[in-house]
Amino acid sequence: MWFSKFFILLSVWVMLSIEVESSTHWIVTESGLIQPRLNSPFDMERPYDLLAFLNQEKRWDAIFENYNDLMKHQKVIDALWFDVGEHTNSGTQILQDKDCEKAGNINAIDWHASILDDGSEKVPQEKYLFPSAYHGPSTDVPDCKRISSLTFSMFAFEHLESMMQRDNLSANPEYVLPELLTPIMTLDQFGHWVTGVLRENSSSWLHYHMASMFWRIRGNAPKALECSRRAVHYAPRAYKDIALGSLGVVLHRAGKSNDAIIVLSAAIDHDPTSFVNYFAIANAYSVIGEYNTSLKYYDDSLKLNPGMELLMRHKYGVMCQAKLSLRIKAIRETLNKLRDELNVYTQKQEAWTKLQTEFLKTIKNGEETIEKKAFERMSADNCA
Repeated sequence: MWFSKFFILLSVWVMLSIEVESSTHWIVTESGLIQPRLNSPFDMERPYDLLAFLNQEKRWDAIFENYNDLMKHQKVIDALWFDVGEHTNSGTQILQDKDCEKAGNINAIDWHASILDDGSEKVPQEKYLFPSAYHGPSTDVPDCKRISSLTFSMFAFEHLESMMQRDNLSANPEYVLPELLTPIMTLDQFGHWVTGVLRENSSSWLHYHMASMFWRIRGNAPKALECSRRAVHYAPRAYKDIALGSLGVVLHRAGKSNDAIIVLSAAIDHDPTSFVNYFAIANAYSVIGEYNTSLKYYDDSLKLNPGMELLMRHKYGVMCQAKLSLRIKAIRETLNKLRDELNVYTQKQEAWTKLQTEFLKTIKNGEETIEKKAFERMSADNCA
């Protein structure tokens, strides 16, 4: 008897201490007995379990708190999906951008493109020792490493990692007409001729430089670098920018753009009037994604050679690429946020499911009760 009185008093205390809406969980029978309504969360399978009864409201509220939290995360996820759609649908805007229109198909732009600089704008023609006509053989090639030995030299930038591993580098051939080197010889004849000149004078920086151009056209980076090393070593200060420029271009075309930038910067320091080196270093900065610096060097190159179509296209190409990269970065950041939100949502959904499962074990007609109450509470929330 005393337990029944205690239970009644406890029930009254619970009714007074919980939220107003919780009062709908209880009814008073004709005999004056307070008991839970049917389908109430307090219509428990084990009404005599005092601890379970005291924790029931916490369980009930926790379910809806988790549900509301899930809905908040769902709204964030929906907004992030919308942002992804906005960014991915911006391709048309990029195509209509003025800079992108002027650049044309940026996928077709060769960011490793180069201009062969034979030094003829600075070096007197008689220094080249070209014959008036050439009908000789074409069997020898200028293997600079065999023609002369060269010890380690900091002045040839051999402390750079790419230079220390130069034997392992590779680069695509530079598709330049052999006639640009000399109109009186084929490329093979040119190689044979320059080999003979170097055998007679193994300290000629100019002919080492020309030998490097031979290997650049052939697409042999290690041999081109060996010739450029010697060209840099033997070149007087007035011509050192030419040799350094060729060395930097080979490194860039071999995929060592950061090291190429160091060498090309030195070339520009030696002669800030060569548009070829500005163009080369601009391409290197484009490849590593430093578009603002790249644009600066394209502008410097155009100041020295205004209106050159190749320079103009690369300049507009890098401006277009910069805008495209910003959009790609925004998409990547949004997708990362979306991934994190989905992970959190999944964890909370698992916790919510676990709470419901535990709650259903405590009440009569568990699934029917929670579905009905959930519908009523959600409807009330929507109306509010």
